[in-house]
Amino acid sequence: MYCQTCGEPLPDDSLYCSSCGRRLGAAVLQADEEPVEYAGFIRRFVAYIVDALIFVAVSFLLIMMVFIVLGAFMEPSQIISLLIMIEPLIYILSFTTFYFYCAYLESSPRQATVGKRALGIAVTDADGERITFGRATGRFIGKQLSGLFFPVFIIIALTQKKQGLHDMATDTLVVKKRV
Repeated sequence: MYCQTCGEPLPDDSLYCSSCGRRLGAAVLQADEEPVEYAGFIRRFVAYIVDALIFVAVSFLLIMMVFIVLGAFMEPSQIISLLIMIEPLIYILSFTTFYFYCAYLESSPRQATVGKRALGIAVTDADGERITFGRATGRFIGKQLSGLFFPVFIIIALTQKKQGLHDMATDTLVVKKRV
């Protein structure tokens, strides 16, 4: 059998992993199963870009529809004035919508956003199980805070389980899904 957390081969009667120290139980793979493969920085970054492009495209279409409707009732100068007034609200709405997109999909049965699914990766807890919406929320907030210091994301390439600080703080993993 193998430790599901670190992939270390273990004797069948082990209670703890000799490599990472994790208590075995649900975190054990049988000898005929493959150990977990963690998703690296590049794959995760490309998934994020895919999600961002989808979000921007949908947002652009919605904004264009609003402009078309407003254009039927208002002069262009009035539309520009309105946009300047509500600009902070637009940023807040965009951030909140992207948060719900990420947190909901990562805590859903598919365990991944559209970008992550396209690249064959999913978010799990340390035992390979689905995460809760609360944990997905903590992960999103941690990711945004880490994003303030972009070089912090490079830690994903340097850790054994390919975890960012937001993953470590919420005890989550991003793994390659078996298709």
